[in-house]
Amino acid sequence: MNPRLLTTKFYIPHWRTSDIARPRLIEQLDTGLHESKKLTLISAPAGYGKTTIVAEWITSIRNSSDRFCWLSLDSADNDPGRFFTYFLAALRHVDEAFGEKQQRFFSLPQLPPATLLIDDLLNDLSVLNATVILVLDDYHVITNPAIHEALEYFVDHQPPCVHLVLTTRQDPPLPLARLRARRQMTELRARDLRFTPVEARHFLIEAMQLNIAEDAANALEERTEGWAVGLQLVGLALQGTADAERFIKTFSGSHRYVLDYLAEEVIAQQREDVRVFLSQTSILDQFNADLCSALTGRADSQLIIDHLEKANLFIIPLDDERVWYRYHHLFGDYLATWLNESEQAALYKTASAWHEANEMLPEAVRYALASGDHDFSAGVIDRVVNQNTTWSSGNIALLCAWLDALPTQVLQARPQLSLHASRIFYLASQFELAEKHLAQVEDSLKTLPESQEREQLQALTMLYSGSIACVHGEIEQALEKTIFAQSKLPKDNHLAHARAFFNLGQICELSDQTDQAVNNYLLSSDAARAAGVKFLAIQARCSAAQVQISQGHLSLAEQTCWEAIDFAADDRIPPLGLAYVVMGGIALERNDLQLAEQLLQDGIALSRQGGLMDNAVLGLSSIARLRAYLGDVEGALATVQDARAIIQAFGVPLMASHAEAFFARLNLYLGQRQPADQWAA
Repeated sequence: MNPRLLTTKFYIPHWRTSDIARPRLIEQLDTGLHESKKLTLISAPAGYGKTTIVAEWITSIRNSSDRFCWLSLDSADNDPGRFFTYFLAALRHVDEAFGEKQQRFFSLPQLPPATLLIDDLLNDLSVLNATVILVLDDYHVITNPAIHEALEYFVDHQPPCVHLVLTTRQDPPLPLARLRARRQMTELRARDLRFTPVEARHFLIEAMQLNIAEDAANALEERTEGWAVGLQLVGLALQGTADAERFIKTFSGSHRYVLDYLAEEVIAQQREDVRVFLSQTSILDQFNADLCSALTGRADSQLIIDHLEKANLFIIPLDDERVWYRYHHLFGDYLATWLNESEQAALYKTASAWHEANEMLPEAVRYALASGDHDFSAGVIDRVVNQNTTWSSGNIALLCAWLDALPTQVLQARPQLSLHASRIFYLASQFELAEKHLAQVEDSLKTLPESQEREQLQALTMLYSGSIACVHGEIEQALEKTIFAQSKLPKDNHLAHARAFFNLGQICELSDQTDQAVNNYLLSSDAARAAGVKFLAIQARCSAAQVQISQGHLSLAEQTCWEAIDFAADDRIPPLGLAYVVMGGIALERNDLQLAEQLLQDGIALSRQGGLMDNAVLGLSSIARLRAYLGDVEGALATVQDARAIIQAFGVPLMASHAEAFFARLNLYLGQRQPADQWAA
C-alpha cells in the first residue's frame, strides 16, 4: 500500500449487531450478487442509511469466500489520476500482488492512460477465483465526465466475478436504463430504504431502548416517513425528555424542519461544555483530538470525542484506530448555524494555523480563505508558496485560485507574494498578469532600504523578467537578465538556479544551440530535484526531450521522458502531462497511432487539470496531426480551433505566429489551401 494514500478511505464502516437488522434489504442485495448482476445502485437523499445497509450486508456475508474492497469518495477524487490511484489501491485489498503485470507503469507508481489502466484491471480481475465486491461510497461527489466515462467502460466490460456497488445521493450518468433492461442491476431507492413500521418500532424500542408504546413508535415512523436520520434524532431527543407523550404529540414538520427541531432538542440535553465543543468544531471537515484542542482550548478533547461517539451523536470514525473523525454532514451543517460570522472567522484562522504548523499546507490555505480575512489569508499564502514543497505538485490552477481570492491591493502590499504571483501566472501562461505583478514588485523595491532581502528580491525579479523575455523571443534581454540573476543568487537556492538554467535552455533553443539547450535543461532538472520540486524537475527533463526529438534522437528523448516520469515517484501530478504529450508525439512519429492517442489525451487532461495550458496546446497540436493522418479533417480542424483559442488567450505575438505557421502547414496537408494562403499573405 502506498504510504501517501489516506488509508481511512478504504475503511469499511463497522456495523454493530445491536443495530436494527434489515433482512428484506439484505435479501435483495444477496439476490443481485448470486445472479451475477454487474451493479448494485443504492440511490437516495442524505440520511437514508445507504452506507449503513451496505456495511450490514458485508457483515452478513463476510464468512463467505467473497472478497471485499471499499473506497469512500470525496470531492478531491474528481481528479482522474487521484480517482484511479485510489480505485486500484482499493482493489489491492483483494490481493496485494494485484497489478504486478503492469510493473512498467505501477512501479513508478503513477498510472497509465485510463483506458490502458482499465483494460489491465479487467484482465487481472478476470483470472481471480473468487467474487470481488467493490464498493464506491458517496459516488455523487464525482462530477468529472472523464471518470463517469471510464467507469461506464469498466461496467460494460467487467468480468462476472466482479460486483460493483455504488451509493449515491443522485443517479450517476451511467447507462442505467440499459443495465435495467438487461437485468444487470439491483436498485435500492429511498422508498426501499425507508424504515417500515415494524423496523421503526424495533429501532426505537430495541436499538434506542426507548420506553414507548408501539402506537407511539408507529406515529413517529409516519411523521418521519421512515427517514433513518429523522428516527435517530427522535430517539436521541426522547432519551432525555421527561414527557415523551407530549413530545410525540407535538412533533411534526418536513424533513428540513425536523432536522432543525430535533437537533436542537438533542443538543439541549448535552452538557454546556459539550454544546460549546460541538459548535466550535463544527467548521472542520475532519478532526482529531489535537486539532479540536487547538480550536476549543480544552485539554480533554479526546474524552469529549469518546463521549460523542458513545452517545452516537452523529460522529463518524475515519480509521480503525479512532484518531480521525468527522460529523455527519447534516449534523455539522446544523451546528455551524450556531456560530456568528466573527466566531466562524476566528475558528477558521485557528484551524488554518494548526494545519500550517502540521505541514498540511493546502488545508491551511483553505481554512484561511474561509475566514474571509484577506490580510490573514495573504500572510498564510505568502508563507505557503515560499515552501518548495508547494511548487512540487505543479498544480498551478490551485495556486492561481488562491491568488484570485485575494484583492489586488492586498497583493500590492506584499512584494514577496507579488513576486510569487508573477511566477505563478507565468507558469499558467497568463503572461500579461505576470508582467503586471513584476512591475508592481519593481515599484515596491524602489521604496525599500538597501538590505540582503531587497537584493535577493531584485535578483529574482530580474530572473523572472528574463523568463518572460524568453516568451517574447527577446533573446539578448533574457540572457542578460538571467546571467545577472545567477550572479546574485545564493548557491544553496537550488530552485532559483533551476529556473535560471531553464531560462538558459530556452535561450539556447531559440538560438538553435540545441546541444547547449539540452545541457541547460538537464542542469535545471537536476537543480530542481535538489530543491525537492518535482514539477520543474519533470518539466525541464521533458523540455530536453523535445529538443532531442528535434535532433532526431527519438529513443534518447523517450529515455529522457521515462527519467522524468521516475521523478514523480508516488505522485501522479500535472507536469506528468508533458511527459505523456512528448511520448505521445514520439509514438506518432513511429506511426503507433493508438498508443499516441492514449498518451496525448491523458497528457492533455493532466495538463488542463493543473492549469499548464502551454503543455495542453502542445498535446492538442499533436492530436490535430493525428486526426489529419487518420483522414479526420473535421476533427483535425476542430482541435486546431481549441488550440488557437488557448493561444489567443496568452496574448503573446511570437507564440501566436509560430502556432499559426504550424496550423498553416497542417491546413496544406489537409488540402485546405485557402487558410494557408491567407496566412502566407
